[in-house]
Amino acid sequence: MVVAVKRLEGPMEFLDIPHCESAVLKPVSWEFGLAATHAPWEAPGVVKDREVLRIHVRPEDKPLFPHYWDLGQKTLVPQVMALLTAGIPEGYGVRIHAVGTAPKKRFEVSLVPV
Repeated sequence: MVVAVKRLEGPMEFLDIPHCESAVLKPVSWEFGLAATHAPWEAPGVVKDREVLRIHVRPEDKPLFPHYWDLGQKTLVPQVMALLTAGIPEGYGVRIHAVGTAPKKRFEVSLVPV
């Protein structure tokens, strides 16, 4: 059985959290799909279809358009999707804490009161 995966159109707005820093997202909605992207550590011109999780946030949380963040890290997407599919309780957000640098960056993901 072949499952069709949605194609996410640009503009891409990848969330880049520096080593030992955190971001808290208050999701309004989310999408999962494929997007043609270029990883910074790959050779110039190398573009691949990658799985991307797009998290829409309120304009007051991200005033400049687009009002979403794209996540493409293979070690991050499953962790955040697990929280999103379970449902984020009212008054909580998703805290993402980065450890290390790409391409071996890892993440701690948790729910926090907002």
